[in-house]
Amino acid sequence: MPTVFEWKGKNPRGRKIKGEMEAETSEQVKQHLQRRKITPVKIRKKPKNIFENIKFLQPKVKERDVIIFSRQFS
Repeated sequence: MPTVFEWKGKNPRGRKIKGEMEAETSEQVKQHLQRRKITPVKIRKKPKNIFENIKFLQPKVKERDVIIFSRQFS
């Protein structure tokens, strides 16, 4: 199943460009960019949602939930 990758690169004139591309691997993205004469600088998987990269916004396990789980598990 293809994954969406975000990439940043430079064109032959040295201008910074960026975009998104669907591919199986980051290596496929790199090869495609090189065929288009773009030098890849950074390639990474695009987060599935906006909160995926922001650690403090991700839901946390509460102490109370751990206590309840522990009691039920024992």
